[in-house]
Amino acid sequence: MRTAAAAVVLGESAPFYGVTVGPLSTFSHRVSGTVYIVDEKRIRIKQFVYDGQGPGNFLLQRIY
Repeated sequence: MRTAAAAVVLGESAPFYGVTVGPLSTFSHRVSGTVYIVDEKRIRIKQFVYDGQGPGNFLLQRIY
């Protein structure tokens, strides 16, 4: 709590993770997290959760 108060006093903002895309779609296995676009070649997934019980692991990317 002390760190948050110091950030407000010093005028610091929250860390920049990229442009927020939104939450991951949870189809199965308790997948969750928030997706950010960092730059033209990188994405970041914060607070990624997966139960580890799936038969295979892969990241499916769709480009619109």
